[in-house]
Amino acid sequence: MNTAPEIVEGVRAICMRVRSKVPGARIILMAVFPREEKPTHPRRILINEINKQLEVFAKENKIDFVDIGPKMLAPDGTFTARNSR
Repeated sequence: MNTAPEIVEGVRAICMRVRSKVPGARIILMAVFPREEKPTHPRRILINEINKQLEVFAKENKIDFVDIGPKMLAPDGTFTARNSR
C-alpha cells in the first residue's frame, strides 16, 4: 500500500503535467471519497491524511479543491451504504 505522500506526489505530477500542457486550464481536484465504515479504520485515516495534503497542494498551486466526503458521512463520522445515497 502506498503512503499518503506517495499518493499525493502522483496526483501532483498529473496536475503539473496538465498545467504544463494547458497553462490556462482551470484544474478542479476532488478529495478522495471516504471508505470503510468506522472513522478509526486505517484506510480512513490514510484518506484523511491524503486529503489534508491535497488541500495544501491545491492552495499552493491555485487549484480548486472540492471535498464532498463529509456530506457522505453520518454525523458520528460513520460511512454506510445508506449514507452514500
